[in-house]
Amino acid sequence: MTENNQKIFQSHASSPIHIEAEEISKENPDEGRLALDIFETEETLFIVAPLAGVDPEEIDISISEDVLIIRGDRRFPENLPTSSSKFFTEECFWGPFSRSIVLPSAVNSADIQAKMKKNILIISIPKVKKAKSKKIPIDILS
Repeated sequence: MTENNQKIFQSHASSPIHIEAEEISKENPDEGRLALDIFETEETLFIVAPLAGVDPEEIDISISEDVLIIRGDRRFPENLPTSSSKFFTEECFWGPFSRSIVLPSAVNSADIQAKMKKNILIISIPKVKKAKSKKIPIDILS
């Protein structure tokens, strides 16, 4: 393993984010997985997903406790003749997909925002601001 790959692996191994891919595939074996990039800044957690061929109206994003769920349906273009066609490769997934992400407890789930730009879904979740250190005085009772 190269030094760079080792650093990447170590950073992912210590990540507070947990992606529940296996549980979904056990639940719905015919359902596809959604590819994601998850990263953070000091203030925000970002989830980015390419959704080519998916109508934004067909995407459902929900949160239950600390789990963010993204569901949708990627439909094969209707005007193409697939029944009489001979495919050379079939690498694209068509049909329903979903992905569940267990969020770290330090995010503000009430202020989640989702945007779509050029078929890329961008979800931003603000982190909870940590309290600054302060000295607590002791009151002396008589």
